[in-house]
Amino acid sequence: MPLAETVAHHLQEEEHRIFQMADKLLTEKQKSALAAEHRVDSEKARAATT
Repeated sequence: MPLAETVAHHLQEEEHRIFQMADKLLTEKQKSALAAEHRVDSEKARAATT
C-alpha cells in the first residue's frame, strides 16, 4: 500500500475513535459545531490536494 493511502487510512481510523469519544462527552450543540467545522476543514484539505 502506498504511503499516502496508509496515512489516509490511519487518519480515518483516528477520526472514528475521536468522534466516538466526542459522542460520549459533548452536548448535541457541541457535536453539531464540531461536525460543521470538520466538514469545512475536510473540504479545504480536499481542495488543497486537487
